[in-house]
Amino acid sequence: MTPNILTSVRWSNIMSIDMRICSFALFLVASGSAIAQAPEGRSSFQNRCGVCHGTDGNGGEHAPSILAPVQSRNDQELIALLREGVPLRGMPAFNDMPEPELRTLVGFLRTLVPPGRRGGRGMVTRMKVQLPDGKSLDGVAIGSTAREVQLRTDDQRIHLLRKDGERYREVTSQVD
Repeated sequence: MTPNILTSVRWSNIMSIDMRICSFALFLVASGSAIAQAPEGRSSFQNRCGVCHGTDGNGGEHAPSILAPVQSRNDQELIALLREGVPLRGMPAFNDMPEPELRTLVGFLRTLVPPGRRGGRGMVTRMKVQLPDGKSLDGVAIGSTAREVQLRTDDQRIHLLRKDGERYREVTSQVD
């Protein structure tokens, strides 16, 4: 009788180990697919969104930050927004985008986090910039890249500025 008990104990240990290995393997497979989707989503973002909204989604030369709006919408709302666009605000519709690419793009958008939620205190960056005509603008930087800044002045106007040497020049639809 003792050999049977030992055999059953060993078998239950093996089953327990097998279950843990299977669980771990499933976890790795699931993680791997999420990790594999991130580069695809990043690529779609850079090719379709980052051109206007900036490489970090925090606003660019042609469009505002999308960080807060992305957090306030569910996946289906984001997919609908991407498919329909916002024509009155200049955002094109991506109705030709395949469903798998839409899903990976939305997955990547979920990785973008507004500055105040990155674990810091969400410091507001005030800056003063010199314009080529000698005037200056003072306000809060709401989006920036190495070449460009979106500055909200105290009158709540947003100025799109491009670095030109040590100064910044305003960018409009009439000027580059």
